[in-house]
Amino acid sequence: MVLDEETGYLFEAENPKALADCMTKLLAVKGLSEALGANGNKWGRQFEEGEHTDSLLRFYLQ
Repeated sequence: MVLDEETGYLFEAENPKALADCMTKLLAVKGLSEALGANGNKWGRQFEEGEHTDSLLRFYLQ
């Protein structure tokens, strides 16, 4: 399981790499990462499309 510390939601993650890849694709949607950043989301503010997947995964595995 992977815990989202911002929301408290738990995600099933048999394959954490697949989860990180999915999040990478979601954040690559035009405007989504900016909207997350504007709402104070820690990883959304610092996320660069297509990069830092391992950092995002580490954040979710904390």
